[in-house]
Amino acid sequence: MQFIQAEGFPERVPSVPKPSILDPYKPLILERWAQGCHNGTQICHEVTLAGYTGSEPLLRLFITQLRKQQVCVPTSPALAACSPPVSSVQSAPKRRLTPTRASWLCVRPPEKLDEQDRRYVSQLREAHPDLEKVYQLAQKFVSMLSEQRGEDLDEWLATAEQSDIAELKRFVSGVRRDYVAVHAAFFSKWSNGQVEGQVARLKLQKRMVYGRAKFDLLRLRVLSRASFLIAFVLS
Repeated sequence: MQFIQAEGFPERVPSVPKPSILDPYKPLILERWAQGCHNGTQICHEVTLAGYTGSEPLLRLFITQLRKQQVCVPTSPALAACSPPVSSVQSAPKRRLTPTRASWLCVRPPEKLDEQDRRYVSQLREAHPDLEKVYQLAQKFVSMLSEQRGEDLDEWLATAEQSDIAELKRFVSGVRRDYVAVHAAFFSKWSNGQVEGQVARLKLQKRMVYGRAKFDLLRLRVLSRASFLIAFVLS
């Protein structure tokens, strides 16, 4: 019962890292690095003479980490004097505008976008005339669907088909194949949103215990949640 009602799979206790055979020699390596000796072969030779009996790849891995950091890691006040200053503030990585996000911004109503997203949309529309045409058609289709103006569907399909944009033509072809169902969506009050929501919930439950539990636990979790929802509705 504890695992059925749990919000997530209990994570294992993280293992405590074991001491490395290289640990006693790291102060020597850091000292030589601070003195300006960045030659891996030379440092390996000196550490071996100091009594290191571990593997060379382990030693070179630590040297590689130092080289990537490009800083002298101080282990004492004496070494701190030779260490270059390290900035504690790192510049935030720039978020790249992916095709998926760009497509989503183009179908969102402008009034629901924040200032940054509006700038993204403006840059997209100015980048190429075809993008402006796609944006206008996408906004018109979404508005037409939300307002249930099915009488404008045929005109929109004809306009999109004459746009000479391959992606729009493929979309129009798909709509024409399922024209009856698409046309009904503009008039019907019914939606499969509830079904899609339940499917998404089932997928979430599966991902939470994927590779960690058998089908029996997944079944019990789904039934337990369903029983709670039924009791809530009937109450």
